[in-house]
Amino acid sequence: MTERAEMLARIARRLGQPAPRDQVAWDPRASLPERPPSIPAAELVRRFVAQLGRLGGKAIRVAADAEAVDYVLSVVAPDVVAAGRGIPPSPPAGGEAQGAAAPGPVLLWDDPLLTRLELAAALASRGVEVSVWRPDLGPAALKELAARARAGVTGAWWGVAETGSIALPAGPGRGRLVSLLPRTHIAVLPESRLVPSVAELFRHLVEEPDLPSSLALATGPSRSADIENDLSIGVHGPADVHVVIVPG
Repeated sequence: MTERAEMLARIARRLGQPAPRDQVAWDPRASLPERPPSIPAAELVRRFVAQLGRLGGKAIRVAADAEAVDYVLSVVAPDVVAAGRGIPPSPPAGGEAQGAAAPGPVLLWDDPLLTRLELAAALASRGVEVSVWRPDLGPAALKELAARARAGVTGAWWGVAETGSIALPAGPGRGRLVSLLPRTHIAVLPESRLVPSVAELFRHLVEEPDLPSSLALATGPSRSADIENDLSIGVHGPADVHVVIVPG
């Protein structure tokens, strides 16, 4: 008997049960609404882009991986892009002292999709400081790294067109702080992983062979309001959210 089985057996005895109950299979399909007619991929993209835009985020569909890299660079280092076009850098904003501290790193998930884009190398080649989420650094160092980051870049497991939401799995190399602590969050979403509704997302999750320990549905920039409905953006999460929809 394994240590886990022994622990469950002790709990069962304390509850007056002869043996631990069998694990109940998770299958929500019986309670989901009827599957709607198929929706063309282009229409799913249109709905997702529109819905996220209503929430204050921005989604863009690109035709090639290189365009995705260029878009990320334009968000995290606009002065680098401007310099490449011969445009002089912007002067410091009001109240911002000359010689102010340099922006922090761009923090990336260790994710196959970002590896496919060769994003870390592309950003570094343009002079942008890049860090990759590595669990071996330890919780304190990772928290400090995420707090300093100018932006967090993640993959997205699924996108939901009806709500403009993205599903973010947690796991080794995929720290939750990457999408929560930096002011700017950029997610890269394969077009084939767009579904029309939350119900359809659950249908797909049932078929996943290996669910993550945590799955967050993130919908636009963070919004918080007090009892007087005073709305604040970016207090409990990112204030600036971008989703780049890539082929695949």
